[in-house]
Amino acid sequence: DFDTGEYRPDTKLYPPRADFSVRTGHHFDMPEKLRRFYRQTLDCASSGYNIFCAIGIRMMIEAICSDRSIHDGPNPAKPGSTSRSNRLDGKIEGLVEAQYITPAQARVLHELRFIGNDAAHELLEIQSGDLRTALEVLENAIVNIYDQDGRTQALRRRRSP
Repeated sequence: DFDTGEYRPDTKLYPPRADFSVRTGHHFDMPEKLRRFYRQTLDCASSGYNIFCAIGIRMMIEAICSDRSIHDGPNPAKPGSTSRSNRLDGKIEGLVEAQYITPAQARVLHELRFIGNDAAHELLEIQSGDLRTALEVLENAIVNIYDQDGRTQALRRRRSP
């Protein structure tokens, strides 16, 4: 303090911290490469790097599709046709087709795709509250895709004599 001469430490954290922290479970069945990438995406959120986090969310959806060998799916721009899309919109529909997610979950993943596209192509920054919601949705998708089978098997083992 300049007036009193008293020492008052000034602490500044690097990288800066966001208004919220993100918690995640340990996804045992998720490949290590995806787990590291997911951790980096969460670190971007925790550090307040919202644009990079939004891009990371979109990239996580791409990585999940790739990991599950989903290379295309029904073209959502042409419902009812046999047309397929190898873009992310089609891959999300491919996750539904392969029964990894429900149609309702696909609609939400499409919203995450739009958020990532806006961040990457328009440099639009997502607000912290929306980012938190987006990360919760991504976390739920990861649990559904990577953890449900293991949890079901564990319950089945506990039930068996």
